[in-house]
Parts: sequence; C-alpha cells; structure tokens
Amino acid sequence: MIPPQEIPVNSHKYKMFMHWLSENNCGWHDDFATYEVGGIKQGDFTLFYRLGCDWVVISFPVKNGKAKQYVKGIKEGELDFLLK
Repeated sequence: MIPPQEIPVNSHKYKMFMHWLSENNCGWHDDFATYEVGGIKQGDFTLFYRLGCDWVVISFPVKNGKAKQYVKGIKEGELDFLLK
C-alpha cells in the first residue's frame, strides 16, 4: 500500500482541495471495499485516489472507532493536482 501524504493546512493544494470538497458534497455512496491506493491524509480523514483515476474514496471515523467510507465518481484526473 502506498502511504497517504499529508497536505499542509493553508497550502495552495489544501485550499484547492477544500474548494473541491465544497463543490462536491453530493453524490457520495457508502462503500465497504478496501482500497490500497495512495491518497491524502489529514488527521483522521483519508482520501484514497491515484493519478488519472475517475473515482475517489473518503474515509473517516464516526463512533466507537468505526470508520465510514464513501465513494464518488469524478472526471478522470480531476484530483491529480493533489498528488503532483
């Protein structure tokens, strides 16, 4: 598994990602699969994504140490800026 990278808060990438999240807060679906692709980690929040991909997965803890995981289809390469 490729370890997730962390994006510094208030960096250009972070601001671009926060904007992307605010524009993409609908269309997410529960997902129970396990993903072993690189991604972004910010505290307990993890985004799984790889360059050129047309889907993204987010994971974060909810209660009792259990995590929720959601997937969303996106335009191919839409989040490549995060990994460059």
